[in-house]
Amino acid sequence: MTVKLDGAGTVTGVVRDAATGAGVADVCPSPTWPAFDANAGPNSSCTYAGGQYQIRNLGPYQWKLAFPAFDGRHAWAWSGNAATRSSATPVQVTAGETTALDVALPATGTVSGTVTVPEGTCLRCVSITAVDPTTGDWAGVETSPRADGTFTMKGFNPQDVRLLYSVGDGRVAYPDLIHTTAGGAVSGVAITVPAA
Repeated sequence: MTVKLDGAGTVTGVVRDAATGAGVADVCPSPTWPAFDANAGPNSSCTYAGGQYQIRNLGPYQWKLAFPAFDGRHAWAWSGNAATRSSATPVQVTAGETTALDVALPATGTVSGTVTVPEGTCLRCVSITAVDPTTGDWAGVETSPRADGTFTMKGFNPQDVRLLYSVGDGRVAYPDLIHTTAGGAVSGVAITVPAA
């Protein structure tokens, strides 16, 4: 059997603060989907202080690229400085060539609230994640409640998100969608973990 493979191209650029133009560290670009914790995506590395990134070995297609920020100060974005995959601008990759794409990240939106667990249950063992309700992509930095039961999630752009919290080996969806804004704060989210 003969297998023919497409040639590969590269996307490179700088991730900057939308307000100041400074490079942003701890952004982990991905050609597939964003992780909810700081792990480098396929064929790429997380950024350092200068904000430079490179995604290698991409096929000659159109890619929607994710730029999740884990520095605690910036919102996540997609190619075209979009808030979600649905609104992202595809980037055309050409085999053997390098495509330039700079990204501008606004200040992060936050979601905060409290977690209540049944007596005898490990409070700090609860993890809270956020997903895009349309695409299912991770949409913010995973967190756990503090010792007093409060939590704060970061990484949000203007978008709707669905919170998920862990219960044993599974995840339960918070009943309401939450609308976030870049630089804005949503508070008062009350999560009650049911008894097993």
